[in-house]
Amino acid sequence: MAPTCGPKDAKIAVVSRSPGRHDVRTRKPFSGPSGKVLDHLLSMNDVRRENVLTTNVVLCYYDGTPPPAAIKACSARLADDLAKADTIIAAGSEAVSELTSRRSLNGARGYAHERVNDLGKRQRIIATNNPAIVLRDDSTFPNLVKDFRLALNPLPPPELPDIDWTNDVNEARRWLQSISNSSYEILSIDIETKGLRAGADVVALGLASAGSKGLSFGERVCSDGYTYRHYIAPLVSGSTKTRYLYHNGKFDVRNFRGHGIRARVDEDTLLLSWLLDERSDEEQVHSLSYLLMNELNWPNYEPKEVREYKSQVKNLEKQLRFDELRELAVPDELYRYNALDAAGTALLYPILRERAEKDALLGVYYDYMIPASDALVTVELTGATYDTERALDMLEEEVWPALDKLREQLRWIVGDGNYNPNSSQQNSALVYDNWRVIHNLPLKNERTVDKSVYTELKAGRFLCGEPGNRDPQLKQLIMRWADVYGDFKALDKQRSTYIEGMVPRALANGGKLHTDFKLHNTTSGRTSSSGPNLQNITRPKEGLPNIRSLFVASDKDHVLLSADYSQAELRTIACVSGDDGLLQIYREGLDLHSIAAERFYGPEFTKEQRSRAKNMDFGVAYGQSAQTFQEKHEIPEEEAERFILWWWENFPGVREWTNVIAKQVTGVGTIVSSLGFKRRFHLITKENRKAAIREGINFVPQNVAAWFTIWSLCRIVEELPPAHGTVILTVHDSIVLDVHRDSLSSVAALVKFVMGSAAQETLGWSEIPFEVDLQIGENWGELVDYNDLG
Repeated sequence: MAPTCGPKDAKIAVVSRSPGRHDVRTRKPFSGPSGKVLDHLLSMNDVRRENVLTTNVVLCYYDGTPPPAAIKACSARLADDLAKADTIIAAGSEAVSELTSRRSLNGARGYAHERVNDLGKRQRIIATNNPAIVLRDDSTFPNLVKDFRLALNPLPPPELPDIDWTNDVNEARRWLQSISNSSYEILSIDIETKGLRAGADVVALGLASAGSKGLSFGERVCSDGYTYRHYIAPLVSGSTKTRYLYHNGKFDVRNFRGHGIRARVDEDTLLLSWLLDERSDEEQVHSLSYLLMNELNWPNYEPKEVREYKSQVKNLEKQLRFDELRELAVPDELYRYNALDAAGTALLYPILRERAEKDALLGVYYDYMIPASDALVTVELTGATYDTERALDMLEEEVWPALDKLREQLRWIVGDGNYNPNSSQQNSALVYDNWRVIHNLPLKNERTVDKSVYTELKAGRFLCGEPGNRDPQLKQLIMRWADVYGDFKALDKQRSTYIEGMVPRALANGGKLHTDFKLHNTTSGRTSSSGPNLQNITRPKEGLPNIRSLFVASDKDHVLLSADYSQAELRTIACVSGDDGLLQIYREGLDLHSIAAERFYGPEFTKEQRSRAKNMDFGVAYGQSAQTFQEKHEIPEEEAERFILWWWENFPGVREWTNVIAKQVTGVGTIVSSLGFKRRFHLITKENRKAAIREGINFVPQNVAAWFTIWSLCRIVEELPPAHGTVILTVHDSIVLDVHRDSLSSVAALVKFVMGSAAQETLGWSEIPFEVDLQIGENWGELVDYNDLG
């Protein structure tokens, strides 16, 4: 165990979950590497460790989460240890749960919680991560810095903006007319709606100019058709002198356009926040409330009534219960909250913009992110046509029978006719109780059987059976189970998410699926997609249904056109590294993957062998090891080692470039892509150094290739007449369009030209071509090469 340390009367206390191995050995909390992180955080705030009380929720060592009984047994001791502290830093979810009313760390962080202890003493509780997490994930360090600053050096209490709201239509018209008659350089806008879908009912419109005051117009105002058309619509879209400011404006503008209002985003504090801090946790890092807490010391201004209302809206929309959603009562507290959102955005904007200007980020903000936000609204509103009838046939004829077959195989393997592979409880009992499996995976719940676990079991990296009597036949049985179980889970995911989950959505939207593209949800700058995620649908693959075939052209007069960059990331690596060998391959129009496959498998290499070579071409360039190839792609380590040696011998310029990136990661701590986007590394440790270097190497080609695609999408959306075709989807390095058959040749030429010229237009790269492959088809899953049409 590691007993509590520090002065009993310390004004500051730090509480974590349980002692680690270093702590037990030294009998002192926060020893070893995590202690160094803690000392650094304290010293940043001019606090010395010897003046701080450090302890844990439980004092005994546990390899994993301490059981509830242990936490309960230690609660009185913990309360006594913390009795005299003024400020308590709760480091980790267990400490947060024990010391606050919140159960979620993310929901608790960012502001001070107050409590009165049993002695009547008022105490501040600050929620944060355990400093030990930084050793594995450097991206958590900025949050720790902010949380410790909040605990030890908080900003002075703020004076919140004045707010006012109205639900009276006549009063609202007078207010709106007065605002329209004024000449505002910046107008901050925020809306609250009944759901995330485009065109959902607007129940609150918040407006602010300088941030000193916020106004909100309530549901009765927003639902009044005349007021909406003749007062609100001109105000949020009509002025050429006013710059319209939002936080995540793509959502607001999509809703406006769903109502026929041609609104636009000129400024967006969410996009500025991501450019300044590319971490992808929107709820934690980039939410407006969190930014206002950290930048201006605002309190948590979202009332319980608003949280409950939003939860009801989310649940009703998820269940497609739109009639109930429309009748849902809006609490008055939502209007105050809406007005504060608008005013807070206005206050936040100059802070973030000035910071972005100093960090030389305004170029990518205005040249790339703002136009992309506008173009993606158009794509989202268009949507992709989903064949529900075909989906239901696939479910009945392919998916359910295949799942039944796999379920019976699993029951035969485990010898239990009642075994349910969808039962997490049965799987835990099977793996850890019956088979007594031991693996080395770090799991939050030590009885979890997730993808990482069954992948490990499939590869044979585990022990099983009784100690001293390891049964090789049992191990083979477990490996066989893991293999079939992985197939079952993959197919069941297709069933639940991409068929049963999408059919009701499509039926509720006239046969269309509308996704939400996010520009701020990855560290690389790639777009992501949610609600539903249409970027995660696998290509046609043996053993899985062809889900892409369910996405079809909008009618018989249209066809789908898919445009994919050919090896855009590797071409980017060739350009940024200047490697002569790699550049020459692309100058001559050769295929790197075929060259590699022929080198290792001979001129008669198979399609599967080329795919294997492709995986290794990308993997070597991104710093993957032979062991990783074996684990991820089931490629023998010896073969992977020979491939790695061959790759670096033939492309030494790339190796030199990766070494330069490694030095920038560990030295400067920031990588800048060719387009000007940044990837920051906050605290490099022995434990995370290799992973950080790999991420730094990955960042440049992934960011550049992704933004070539997004830049091209913006041009295509702008130049393509809707009668000829529309963009319906983008997935990383590809763009999918729904094209009228009569316009196919002209649209194909436009798309190929725009995408092919992106490298030269944006960066002046002309040494090698960035090839674009075009495919067409009646559906997304059965495409043929456009050139094969003659």
